[in-house]
Amino acid sequence: MFSSAQADGVHSAIRRGCGARMSLVPLPLTLLGFSYDWPASLPPGEVVSTLNRLFELTVPIVHEHGGHVDKFIGDGLLAVFGAPRPTPDHADRAVAAALEICEAVPRELGDKLAIGVGINSGRVVSMVRWPRK
Repeated sequence: MFSSAQADGVHSAIRRGCGARMSLVPLPLTLLGFSYDWPASLPPGEVVSTLNRLFELTVPIVHEHGGHVDKFIGDGLLAVFGAPRPTPDHADRAVAAALEICEAVPRELGDKLAIGVGINSGRVVSMVRWPRK
């Protein structure tokens, strides 16, 4: 757990490129069976439309719970809670987001999509990375 001043210090170190050791929760989300079965039977436009609907539904849920999307990976995404700005309840926020996503996807997109959501928690070295010339 970090105080507000510690959180600001960690955030500043990360932005300066120094890195910082911190606790965070990565939350991967993926469509189950999507990569092989499902897209082969649909026109490309419907596949893209379905993925867009999935992301339009799930990304705001991640944001509402204080996480951010680190990257989109094919039919899934990787959300992060607790970095780059630490929060004392990042694990609780990640679990709440995962539960809301697991309820929202079948309700809003129907039962033809099965999703997998993972949660892990641990200490990592967090940093900002960019190309150096």
